[in-house]
Amino acid sequence: MQRKHIDIDPHTSAKSDNKDDLDLRGVSVHNLANDFIDQVRDEFPDSAENTKIYQIEDLSKLDENGIIREKGKDTTCPIDGRQGAAYVHTLQGNEHVGPSSIMLSYTWEYTIGDIVDVLANYCTNNNLNPKEVYVWICCLCVNQHRVIEKKRKGEVVPFEEFESVFFKRVTSIGHILAMMAPWTKPEYLFRVWCIFELFTASQTDGCKVTIEMPSKEREDFLDGVSDENHIDNLFGVLSATNVENAEASYESDRTDILHIVKTNTGYEEFNVTINTLIRKWVLRLIEDVAHSKLEGIVDGEYD
Repeated sequence: MQRKHIDIDPHTSAKSDNKDDLDLRGVSVHNLANDFIDQVRDEFPDSAENTKIYQIEDLSKLDENGIIREKGKDTTCPIDGRQGAAYVHTLQGNEHVGPSSIMLSYTWEYTIGDIVDVLANYCTNNNLNPKEVYVWICCLCVNQHRVIEKKRKGEVVPFEEFESVFFKRVTSIGHILAMMAPWTKPEYLFRVWCIFELFTASQTDGCKVTIEMPSKEREDFLDGVSDENHIDNLFGVLSATNVENAEASYESDRTDILHIVKTNTGYEEFNVTINTLIRKWVLRLIEDVAHSKLEGIVDGEYD
């Protein structure tokens, strides 16, 4: 997972009376599924929905804007009053932007198509209007112009400050949606920031955790549910997380997170917590399949 770069500057916070509200603005699922993905299709006609986030906004290209930086390059940031804004701060209208109700926990290796699929299914399954569900997603809600400025200067936000802002965001939004793909070896479970987010949310009072996977992954996952060996493989793959083996874009982040885990929780308890969450999620998926098949038998539709 890409580190969720946060612009922390003591000289900017006073310029907006509602900095906290601005920092928690999210992009609507409707915008992601229409306006944003259309921009990706136009820019990447060959890969389209299969374009990965790190391709959409390549932060290694300091002097070449991706779709996200290009969108906000001429917009004044409402947080610091300078030119260059986060994608979310270029949007207007309630159907496009609003206070975040979900924080998406994902990696920049995921494709925009899979991300939209997961969020659209979340709305459908919970009878929610995509125009009224706002998602905090780091690539669009963090000001990538400031990220590039810091990269040019060789600056890194101190981990302690970074962690403080991250924890405040998790607790303020109160709902983490963790995205798992591919099911055979979820990249999510090998990124230290991702599993740290999941653990933090699971240990925070009043914070809800939802785990989802893209439709195609879910279908593949469930195809072999009746096969006992398949089930064993599923549990083996999806509940063998070891935080000590997880990676990070910044080695210093990995070191700092491992120190926090070792000091406050211990590796074993941390791993048990994450793996228990994954096992419960897998069991719920299997129960959903069993319930659907039972309904099919009752309705006379199951073969």
